[in-house]
Amino acid sequence: MSCKEAKLIKRKVENFISKDIAELFDNYAYLISFRDSIAVDTEEGETFVTKYEPTCGFCIDIRGNDEPLARAMLKLCHKRMEEITEQKLEAVRSFYRIYGKDSYLKPHIDSDELEYSVTINMGSKGPEGYCWPIYIEELDGEREDILLYPTDALIYKGSKLRHGREKFLGVYQTQLFLHYKEKT
Repeated sequence: MSCKEAKLIKRKVENFISKDIAELFDNYAYLISFRDSIAVDTEEGETFVTKYEPTCGFCIDIRGNDEPLARAMLKLCHKRMEEITEQKLEAVRSFYRIYGKDSYLKPHIDSDELEYSVTINMGSKGPEGYCWPIYIEELDGEREDILLYPTDALIYKGSKLRHGREKFLGVYQTQLFLHYKEKT
């Protein structure tokens, strides 16, 4: 069954991006996080700048549509998203978060404009073998936890499916979000 036939409710894609691109993005995001000094958190001898976001707690950084690298990723992944979804898509927005210790993501549904969402694990630091699941609640109410390792992505209809994350048990995780909608 193609994605189009399945209406692409959700699909995990392993190695959605290359390891080199993920590592570059993760390092860039971490370095740029020190631009804004709001609060300081120390973990395992490292100091992190943190920002509070009501929907997910303290994050090391949150950048929305203002960083050229995230916008470049939106463009870079556009054709691949069209191939996977079998739809002509229009790029809508990009943003990323570096989630810190004890972060979470309240269950939510994205706005209608964010029709096709992709969340990509760009890198993380935490306990050996730990992977922070994102969960999707199916239309019938059943919940599925999905593990995304660095370079893996989840493509889902964020404007239709409730999704979130329980408390993060690692040190940090860089997550890139790209959003598209069908061309009209």
